[in-house]
Amino acid sequence: MRKLCPGAAGFTEVMPDVLPCPWCEADVEIWSDEVEVNCPGCGMPISRERVLGCIDHCKMARECIGPEKYRRLVERIKSATKKRES
Repeated sequence: MRKLCPGAAGFTEVMPDVLPCPWCEADVEIWSDEVEVNCPGCGMPISRERVLGCIDHCKMARECIGPEKYRRLVERIKSATKKRES
């Protein structure tokens, strides 16, 4: 098995996290490879504070985490960024 760089672990070894909804205080589960989810309580979009990762700067990121997962993550990041800007 090919060893991945440590920066890819958050994208390849996904872990859940629970955040409180800032609108209704419901528990919202968001996975480490997700940018934004809708609150199950009120339906509002919830996003975690985004930390820059390997997909932002490493030229090998697409190959390292896989082209399909890379494409999905980049699309989610762009979508979440557009929502916050509007």
